[in-house]
Amino acid sequence: MANIFIKLFRIQMADWDRFCLDYRHFTYPNPVAPAQLGLPAHCQTIAELMAASPKSTGRN
Repeated sequence: MANIFIKLFRIQMADWDRFCLDYRHFTYPNPVAPAQLGLPAHCQTIAELMAASPKSTGRN
């Protein structure tokens, strides 16, 4: 159904966005965290990610 709206409203999508839409059930069997590679992790939990995300003012 999303593809119908994309064509109907002539929405432009990047290649990666199209891939994610077409393969939305794609999963990685063994994901790797940055810390496992000796890299810094900016947000280790969803709560930290939400706290670091810009706040919406409702209108821009």
